[in-house]
Order: sequence, then structure tokens, then C-alpha cells
Amino acid sequence: MANHARTCDRDPVDFDRHCLISKPIRSSFGKLCQYWNLTSENERDIARALNLLSRMEFERGYWDSEETKLHRIAECIINEEGKGFVAFLGDYLEQKMGNTQNASQLITAIRENGYSLCDLRSNPSLPNAINKLQVRFREALVPHLIDQKELKRPESEALLQLTLVPGKSRLIFVTGEPGCGKSGVLLQLMDLLDQQEIPHLPIRLDTDYPEKSVRTFSKENLDLPRSPSQCLRSYAGEQRAVLLIDQLDAIRWTSRNSQKAWEICKEILDDALHFQELSVVVVGRTMDFEDDPKIKHWKQEIANSDAVSIEGFTVGALAEEDVAALVGNYGMIYASLLPKEKEILRNCQNLRLWTELAKHGTVQVFSNRAQLLQRVWEHYKRKACSEDNLSNSDMHECLNVLVSSMERHGRLNAPRTLISCHPNAVETFKRLGIISIDGSRVRFSHQSHLDYLIIESILNKLLHGEEKPIHWLKSSKQSLGRRDQVRLLLQLIRDEDSVIYLIFLREIFSGEDIRFHIQHLVLTTLGQVTEPMDGEVELVK
Repeated sequence: MANHARTCDRDPVDFDRHCLISKPIRSSFGKLCQYWNLTSENERDIARALNLLSRMEFERGYWDSEETKLHRIAECIINEEGKGFVAFLGDYLEQKMGNTQNASQLITAIRENGYSLCDLRSNPSLPNAINKLQVRFREALVPHLIDQKELKRPESEALLQLTLVPGKSRLIFVTGEPGCGKSGVLLQLMDLLDQQEIPHLPIRLDTDYPEKSVRTFSKENLDLPRSPSQCLRSYAGEQRAVLLIDQLDAIRWTSRNSQKAWEICKEILDDALHFQELSVVVVGRTMDFEDDPKIKHWKQEIANSDAVSIEGFTVGALAEEDVAALVGNYGMIYASLLPKEKEILRNCQNLRLWTELAKHGTVQVFSNRAQLLQRVWEHYKRKACSEDNLSNSDMHECLNVLVSSMERHGRLNAPRTLISCHPNAVETFKRLGIISIDGSRVRFSHQSHLDYLIIESILNKLLHGEEKPIHWLKSSKQSLGRRDQVRLLLQLIRDEDSVIYLIFLREIFSGEDIRFHIQHLVLTTLGQVTEPMDGEVELVK
């Protein structure tokens, strides 16, 4: 409400019309006015309440206790759990109070009480473990690049320079819109780090989802003896090193379990930032860094400390000349494309999808990303049936199992065993580059495929009168991960049924329980329409 009060310029009429759109918010505003001895129906009292609200600034906090921090520090010293070690150390020092103790005596006491000191420098498995993570990172990305080749991006050189600035530890947030090629830039950054022999350790949070604890995540997911930052720092010695965290949005795809995953991720990052000669590169979508309260609070905490330098870095659209050259390689004339098509193809993922169609001469006109995804999936399904003799039932059952599991658990991957009874479908999807398998987990090559399949199912239901889109939206958590899905659904419904589309729009803006970030997204999507319908124009007047 405080944010709304500022955005409506303290105008009571504007506030009532655009901000008090749901019963819960209106009820909360009424209760607040009662606490202030004001009447929520009186325009003068509303103005006074808005004046008070507009002066308020709220911050949601996620603080670790000092005791928890102490336990983490202890686990950097010994191989066992930190809680018991801190208790032992407290008792030991209390007993020895008033006596002089040297380091060797303390080390002896630690060992005699069953604790072992951590010494990663003598661990022979560490170099191999870090190398395996580098190889795994590359193998997860390269098959899904355009023609399995890296597009030369100038951002990678600029990002390298940021990571190597000497001095205090550095935290670099790499942001960009979905599909803009952030992971590809990271891959090129790794090439540059290799060329200069700079130690680096990459982690993909969509394939290695953090659960339980940092120690468990490090050992079971990454095959590292300790936390990633401790291992990297020990491996690099006094040399500058770079920790790379890709796909931060994977822990925020839905709100389910995201709090625990974020706590683990935050602990890894905080641990890394204690080392002066360590740069940390964190990659995610722009909206995750700008809109998530946990991340915003953590960034502010870091910014208040002089020990860490924070940098923002944006990966933008592809250069038009690069897109034109690639389109020409497929025998097509770039100048013949519509302006909207040229704009859409400056997104790396969209361009890759387009090349899948261009290889087989099945490119059709498209006016938005949803249409392009729709064309690609129609192409995939035709190829699966005609070339691999895959039955429609086997294909759809396999996809439905994957999508349902990922939706239900709020994960971007699923257990491989779920699709073990569809071996033909799995091999076909792997050959087409739709899915990738890493150990016991399976995932789509890009999140856009998962988003599209979710929306395709919703679209089919609403076109058959089985579900209304507003019911689907209200029944979900309306998390930030829903934004791309809502955009795709709007674009597809607009093409399929303009009546249902306009009703959906009105329900989003006038209905209850629709979160503001969803409404803002819909307004942005409307603003991108080149030839608006009369109903769209009427709606935004």
C-alpha cells in the first residue's frame, strides 16, 4: 500500500480506482485507517492516510543469527558440524581461562576431542573435481547452441575485465531478459579465463538444485569436499579466482522450497565474498534481481559493507548484423523479414528456434515469441512422428509426465525414472535437442519449452470450454516464474480467440487477487502490440 500511495501521487480517487482493486487490500486499508482514527470512506481522511503511507518505506528482512554465522565459520576450520565444535571450544576456553594457550595446544585439544582440521591444500581430488564441473557446464550448454557453436559476444570480454579488477572481492550481477544468451556469455567468459589460466568454478542451479545444506549440496551434487568457495580458494592459492553461479532464477521458478534453496545459495555467496581475491559472477533474469525481496535485501546488506565491490552487468540483444549474417547462412534474405520478426530474432533463444525451422524450410511468418514457439513445437511433433515413428500417445504421455512433475514440485528438472517407460520418446527428444539428461535428472534444453508446454495445455482446455484462463491464473501462486507463461498465454489466446482474450484482459485488471507484477506485465505486453484491437485500445483509455 505504501508503494501504491507513492505511485498514485497521493490522489485519493486514483488510489481508490487503481490500487484498492481487491477485497483483501481494501479491507487492510480500512483497518489501517481505523488504527489511525481515520475513516476510509472520507476523502479528506483518505488523503491523510495516503500522506502517511507515502512517507513509509518497508523492507522485508532475512537475517542470519550471529550464532548461525559462527557455526559456518567453524565449518571452514573443521570437517565436522560447526554447532558441536563451537560448544566444545566455548567449554574448553572457559576451563583454560586465565592460562596461556598456544596454537599447538589448541590443535592437540581439538584432535583429542574427535575433531579433524580441514586442509584442502593436501586433497588430491580437488583439481579433478573442479575440472569435472567445468566440463559438465560446457557439456550442458554446447549441444543447445545455434549449430552447436558459440556466437561471439562482446559482452564476454567486458565481463572478463570486470572480474579481474584487483583489490577487494567483487560481486557481479549479470542480468538480461529470458533467452538473451546470458549462459552463452558465461561460456565464453570461461574460454577467456582458460586462456589466461585463471582458476574458475561454474555451477548451474537448474541442474544442481540446492537442498538440505551447503555441505550436502557440495558433496552430493558437486562432488566437492567442502563449499565451492573454499575449494576454489584453496585450489587457486594467492591467485585471483572466479566463482560462476548460473541460472539463479531456477531456485525461484515457483515459491515452493525456494526459501531453503535461497538460504543455501546465499550461504555459498556470503562464504565466497569473505575471500579478497575472489570474484563472484551471479547470472539471472533482470526481474529476479529487481523484484525479489530476499535478493534485494541481501544486495543492500552487501552494499552497506565496504569489503565488497558490487557491479551490475547487462547482456543485451544480439547485434543486428550478426543476426543478418546467420539468417543469410540459411539461404534467406534478412531484409525480407518483417520489423517485428527482426526484433524477435535478436534474442538468442528465439534465433535458435528459428534456425530449427530454417534447416527444414518450414519458416512461417510470426509476430510474437509465442507464435514462434508454437511453430517450432508443431515442427518437433511432425518430425517425431514421421522420422522416428513415435506415436502421438507415447509423445504426449512422456511430455505430460515431465511437465506435471516440474509444475508440481516447482523444479526445472525431474527424475529420469519418470520417463523410463518411454524410451523411444526419450531418444527422440534427445536427438531433437528438446531435453537433456544429467545423471538421474532430466530437463528441457531451455525453460521456454517448459513454459510453452504448460500454456499449450491451458490453451487446449480453455478452447474446449474446460477451464477459464483467469481461474488458472488465480489458482497459481502468481510467482515471478509465471510472468513468461502469462505473456505466452496472452499472445496465443489473442491469435486463437479475441473474445476470450479481451475477457481475460478485463478480468486481470478488474478482478480480485491478481498481483500487481502480473498486471504490470500485461500492460507491458499490450504496449508491444503493433496493431491493437479496438477492445485493447478501449481497455487502456
